[in-house]
Amino acid sequence: FAIEFASRHPHKVRGVILCDYPPRYIKRTKEWAVRVQTSFSKVKSFVIAALQEESGDISLVEKLKNIDCPAFVIHGGQEGSLLHQEDLDAYTKHLKSVQVETFKNSGHELWNPDYFKFVKTIQKMIHTFDHSNE
Repeated sequence: FAIEFASRHPHKVRGVILCDYPPRYIKRTKEWAVRVQTSFSKVKSFVIAALQEESGDISLVEKLKNIDCPAFVIHGGQEGSLLHQEDLDAYTKHLKSVQVETFKNSGHELWNPDYFKFVKTIQKMIHTFDHSNE
């Protein structure tokens, strides 16, 4: 969602943080919907069902060219990471300003095993965005 929004409204975005997701929407399975509902019980089931039903495989690579603000990409270095080398290559090729950070001990859940490191990294990035046009 961040890529689409930032590409459509570049004047409204000071920075994007992309956490271990490739530059595409992916078709969600019914198994995904069940897993998400189990993990996030506070989310209404009709919301998860709609996300699953309306999902599709859509590349966002071309949208990256429209993003003018700084971008930070964080990806896990362990099994379970959703970002592959070709995804990282697409980010570095098409984003105008990008920094990539690897959490070597994490998979897709970047806050595991070091929640403090994850939060500090996000805080550092937000601080950079706040001071990027001064």
